[in-house]
Amino acid sequence: MKIMTSAKVHPAKVLRAARKTSRRQDYSSSTKRALLDNAQELFAAHGYSGTSLDEVVAAARVTKGALYHHFPSKLALFESVFDRLQDSTTRQIQKRIDASDDPWERAQVGLESFLEVCREPHFRRICLQEAPAALGHERWAEAERASSLGIVRSTVDDLLDDLGGAAEVVEQVV
Repeated sequence: MKIMTSAKVHPAKVLRAARKTSRRQDYSSSTKRALLDNAQELFAAHGYSGTSLDEVVAAARVTKGALYHHFPSKLALFESVFDRLQDSTTRQIQKRIDASDDPWERAQVGLESFLEVCREPHFRRICLQEAPAALGHERWAEAERASSLGIVRSTVDDLLDDLGGAAEVVEQVV
């Protein structure tokens, strides 16, 4: 009976294989990032309807095949841009809110931060003006509830809960 042993692989071959995968992944990630960055600029400037995929691939300096490798449609690209903006602003607002323990200050900071974000041209155009029509109201409203607006609402609800408890005490005393 012959026992099979695993063949030894030279460490340099393993490193070369890892580098190839890493380079390929790096290239794929940078291509996707270029598509998202340029699509965001174009959607913010021209809106969903006014932006073509030809403009996106030209601005990103990639092929249409590369675009379709990452995004099956213009809507999928727009949705990824929208989600990325929502995630970024949600983290930004949450970070500011988390800097305080005081419910009043948290609510104030949350509201101020949300209003600042709404004034930012890319967020305003893509997330508030274009997304409801492009994604449909249901998908847009769901995303809003789960992101920056949802965080602010939750923070204000926490404040109101604190006030509700205080109001009950005042009512009982009076």
